[in-house]
Amino acid sequence: MSLRIESFGQAAVGETHAAWRSAIEEWAGLMDAYICIHSDDPPPFAYSERTNVGLLSGGILRASADNVTLEEYAVGKDQGKGRADLWAIVGAYSYLVEAKHGWSSCQNGLDTFEAINLAASSGTEPLRDVLDASIEQARSYDDQPEFHVAAVFVVPYITAGQTTSFDEAWESVEAGELASGSHSGLVAWYRQEQQDVDVDGDYHRYPGVVLVLSFRRNR
Repeated sequence: MSLRIESFGQAAVGETHAAWRSAIEEWAGLMDAYICIHSDDPPPFAYSERTNVGLLSGGILRASADNVTLEEYAVGKDQGKGRADLWAIVGAYSYLVEAKHGWSSCQNGLDTFEAINLAASSGTEPLRDVLDASIEQARSYDDQPEFHVAAVFVVPYITAGQTTSFDEAWESVEAGELASGSHSGLVAWYRQEQQDVDVDGDYHRYPGVVLVLSFRRNR
């Protein structure tokens, strides 16, 4: 496994959200453990939003006995009711997390963060737009955490017809421009070598996943 965590944006993340770094490290450790046991299956981050939120929730809980999480709980919203992806206490603060999960092709010339294909969308969107939508959705709930969080899981993939190596693909991912607009937070690059396994009859290879966390204090 290789894991790199960095802050991004103009607003300093600082010590306020420092406890998330340990949670991210544990998140990566959970994926390592799964891959070790299920070496003939696709990596866990390639499946769905729910799978990725569950792994992040597990990482938060493993990081500290004082951390608390609750997934998929009912909340009121601007119009009717909905379900929040994740509520958590991480370190000294409470957070409401709205997650998005999408894929990005590793074809030459395509920036990972400018063409994210979300499961619920037929087209592609840049990262800043996905972060904007996530924060606005989190703010539409009547829950009152200390911080709202946009959590975007971006899964780069190599198609069956591409001869691109994992090394080449990951180099292009790390070279991508993290155009996040007005957002600030933490970004984690997780890479794990995978066997070439079949996913629902659609042959893809997955060199890793990028997790982008944008924090906004509750207004």
